[in-house]
Amino acid sequence: MEYSDAIAYLEKLPSPENWTLDTARELSRRMKIKFNFEVLHVAGTNGKGSVCAYLTSILKNAGFKVGTYTSPHLEKYNERITINRKQISDAEFASMVGNGKPFVDEMKKNGNCPSEFEALTCMAFKYFDEGNLDFLVLETGLGGRLDATNIAPSRTQVITKISFDHMKNLGDSLEKIAFEKAGIVKQGSFVITTSKESGAFKEIERICQDKGAKLLALGRDFDFHIRKMDENGGKFDYLGIRDRKNLRISLVGEHQFENASAAITAIDSITLRNHKISESAIASGLLEARWKGRLEIFPKLDALIDGAHNPDGAESLGKSLENIFLKKYAGIVLVIGIMADKEYGKMIEIIAPFAKKIILTRAKTDRSAAPEKLLEECIRIGIAKKTIISGDVKSAIELAMKTRQSNELICISGSLYVAGEARKILLEMEKTK
Repeated sequence: MEYSDAIAYLEKLPSPENWTLDTARELSRRMKIKFNFEVLHVAGTNGKGSVCAYLTSILKNAGFKVGTYTSPHLEKYNERITINRKQISDAEFASMVGNGKPFVDEMKKNGNCPSEFEALTCMAFKYFDEGNLDFLVLETGLGGRLDATNIAPSRTQVITKISFDHMKNLGDSLEKIAFEKAGIVKQGSFVITTSKESGAFKEIERICQDKGAKLLALGRDFDFHIRKMDENGGKFDYLGIRDRKNLRISLVGEHQFENASAAITAIDSITLRNHKISESAIASGLLEARWKGRLEIFPKLDALIDGAHNPDGAESLGKSLENIFLKKYAGIVLVIGIMADKEYGKMIEIIAPFAKKIILTRAKTDRSAAPEKLLEECIRIGIAKKTIISGDVKSAIELAMKTRQSNELICISGSLYVAGEARKILLEMEKTK
């Protein structure tokens, strides 16, 4: 099987009408997946990927062999599956899918065909099984309770901030969403959360109590104090099981101190189980952590991309524009494209005040909202005069480059699809600088 065949095979698998863990469990049993590594499981609305990046970097720097499974990808499926931060190769990916295909096909014959995510998740687990890992850092795809990743045993779970997203699948209240996310909590485990909203937190707390899990919460059991924050990341103090001073991160934004603090708390929970992780590994791991497409800066182009794709993500982006970038730049040119199933009116309303000019666009997917729909929202909130439509991401970026004023920053956001397309374009542009 070639790499392109592997991708085509996965993408043709059906989406189930009703989600259940039974299908992934059955596929795992057929593939004889052993989970012969310790799993750190991460769920939440925003911040999951960054927490995974911090955890992976710290554990790698501590000398462990670490697998990481995340989703979705920005540019290529291989990004989802890494060992010690090295992506699975095209040949390995093709082999992994080829080896799993007979088991998927057998289930298909029996009328219980795994979905693309269920199949890919189990295939990745088998790949990690054969990789002699010490740890697997595992990000949920959607929710947690019925997410295919939840078949993996874990002793530490991290639940990041809970906010409204995927309501059709997860529920129309923060309590319902928290119930789904906290479905990853296991009996007697350590649970770290940065979720502070009262209803969501109470639901997480209830589930932890029911399962005899030890809950460590931001603001109660651990916290942070920001010493410095700029476009290069920042410096902070961590207050928790063990206090630490003057830690540095390279990921940008106030929310990254929160994510880093959650990762440190998870690492401390691991050390309580006699895993040795040095202070230098924690410090260097935090500093070296990278996560593409999240307030990622392209300094040669005075541009940044951020995959903010819901109102909470838009809030975090807005804070970063106001508190970091508008202290350096004279203004912001916003290039934005949002998926049709998101609260795009609310997102535009949150980010628009920080932009001098807004260019509306769309990613190359049928899920994208038409720029004309975004314009309707701009008219509604009274910002149509500073708004332009440009039909695709490349032309929108080129227009932003041509029309921006001196010392203005181009910010490209609204979805991970837009961020992925923009990243390829900006990398090519940087080569000519």
